Amino acid sequence: MESGRVNRLEQLEYRIKSIEEKLDETNDTSNKKILNLKDQISKLQRQIEEEKSVRNTYYDAKEKDLKVIELKINEKFELLLQQRKEMERKLAILIEEKQAQLKAEIAKESSIRIENIDYLKACIEVEFNLE
Repeated sequence: MESGRVNRLEQLEYRIKSIEEKLDETNDTSNKKILNLKDQISKLQRQIEEEKSVRNTYYDAKEKDLKVIELKINEKFELLLQQRKEMERKLAILIEEKQAQLKAEIAKESSIRIENIDYLKACIEVEFNLE
């Protein structure tokens, strides 16, 4: 009986040892898989960070480009505004000069008409002796 017990104990020890070896193998395999997954995750995180950095650099460059374009547009707008004001000022001066010229011409023509009317009156008076 005792040899049966010893034999049974040996079988149980062998089974336990076998199970422990399988457990160790499974742990090793699991650890390798976990390490592999960690490496893959780390690589993905690095790639994501690199892409984020590239995207941020691209965004910053585009933002600078847009600011430059905006500045150029504002400068062009200011230039056009100044040119418009200058043209308006020149046009106002031209209109004032033309108005003064027309007033002078009208005054001159009015003066000539009055003189002609006076001359015609004098001629008519002399002609018809209306004096």
